[in-house]
Amino acid sequence: MKRLALSIVDELRRRAEQSDRIWVLDGDLGDSYGLYDAQGRPVFSRFVQAGIAEQALIGVAAGLAVSGQWPWVFSFSAFLCHRGADQIRTCVASQGLPVVMIGSHAGAASGTNGASHASLSDLGVLASIGGVDLWAPADAADVELAVGSLAASPRPAYVRTSREPVGDLRLPPGVVRGNGVAGETVLLSCGYASHWAQEAVQALAADGVPIPWRHIAHLGETVLAQWITSQPRLRGIVVLEDHGPAGGLADTVRRIAPPGVTVRALSWPSGWHGESGAIADLRRAHGLDTDALVRRIKENMT
Repeated sequence: MKRLALSIVDELRRRAEQSDRIWVLDGDLGDSYGLYDAQGRPVFSRFVQAGIAEQALIGVAAGLAVSGQWPWVFSFSAFLCHRGADQIRTCVASQGLPVVMIGSHAGAASGTNGASHASLSDLGVLASIGGVDLWAPADAADVELAVGSLAASPRPAYVRTSREPVGDLRLPPGVVRGNGVAGETVLLSCGYASHWAQEAVQALAADGVPIPWRHIAHLGETVLAQWITSQPRLRGIVVLEDHGPAGGLADTVRRIAPPGVTVRALSWPSGWHGESGAIADLRRAHGLDTDALVRRIKENMT
């Protein structure tokens, strides 16, 4: 079990040994995702500590990108996407600069920090800006896929990761992965919520109710449209995500779903901005624990 931001750092360290174009920038939170060693020294030689100044953080990264470098920006999702939104729009997205932004602690899992550190609208903010590749990896295989894709075609990108440590989904490789069960209605999930989906799907299978489930790490409209087109029998999609109801994966699917395909969402409630507490307790309070998901998935899919 490992935080995915740590997996990203591991992958970047391997690539940085082969490339002198990789720069890492931090918003004074690098101890949360492995940017420093045990002695407090940066693990990257090309490293900028911008402090608690997200707009400057993005501006410096944009300057590096203009100079032919490949900057990776690390901060908590709530601060990066909201405080840095104007610079992301004007300096990165509108210029098409290859700045990769890692939003750690995305979703509702903020521990004792509560609503100020929860991030339930980050995807919505960046989707409204446009021009930013959106990723929500669920495990180390997704991290490898995302970093490899961005290395092959550098572009503005945002990768959201949860605060919670995760294991591997143990699914076949690919951009869209799943349990192989076919059906007219599919459960679709991304990021940390795919671990919730897997738990619920396994519980349903144990009760003799096989549910078609797919996990997607790359949230681009083109990727989603290609997957939907490849499912000629598709009549319904139930989206599960660690995000609010507006602007996330469900909204993207709604925009591109063809007539005749219904889209329903299982997400954090509208107007809720997070609160202190263990993620298991928060899920239980808002109908996203495994037992509640089993019931809600049955209601929406069977």
